[in-house]
Parts: sequence; C-alpha cells; structure tokens
Amino acid sequence: MAAVVYPRPEAGAVYKRFKTHTGLYEEALVVSVSGPSERPEQWTGVIITRNGVELVTSSAEWRTKYDWAPRNWVLDAAGANWAEPKAKPAPKKKRVARKKVPAKVIAAPEEGAVTPVA
Repeated sequence: MAAVVYPRPEAGAVYKRFKTHTGLYEEALVVSVSGPSERPEQWTGVIITRNGVELVTSSAEWRTKYDWAPRNWVLDAAGANWAEPKAKPAPKKKRVARKKVPAKVIAAPEEGAVTPVA
C-alpha cells in the first residue's frame, strides 16, 4: 500500500479523527510545524487535543479513521481510511432566458403636423 502524504499544514489548522467509544469526531489544533524548507512534503507537527499534546507527521504507510487527518479529508468508500477530497467541479452557470418584450415602434410625424416645443 502506498504511503498517504498529507499536505504541510499552517499553524492554526484543524485536524480530526474518529473516536471509537463515542462515535464522534474529535478535532485538534495544529500549534507547531517543522521540517526542511527545501522539502515541504516532509514535516512533523504538534497538535493540542482535549487530552493533551500529540504528534502528527506528513506520511505513514496507511491512515485509518482513528488517525489524525486534515479536517477537509473524507473517509474512503470502505469507510476505513482517510482520503484526500476530490476537487469539486465548478458549478455550471444557469442560463436565464430573457423575457421577450414586444418592440415599440415610433411612428414618424405626419407631414404637416405641428410638434409643440416646450
């Protein structure tokens, strides 16, 4: 199985995981990220959880729903692993039909008609 690589988070990003005993998601705040600047895909971070401090890293052999993942990631089709969200297609623009308005025809003044001047 190929390693799942998480993108390097900014400090202040939110990570989540599935809690087994409650059936709810737990969220935690990334407070520190370190790694070589020339290899941004390799990093280690520290997150603050309700119960203390935990470490997260850029890659691992697999990621289950009980491991920390970026907040916007989703469970795969089997519901066992975190997967990067697929890019949503841009919404199609709705075409609005224009309301048909009858054209107004302005008649030319009759020959010899007097037009009042204001």
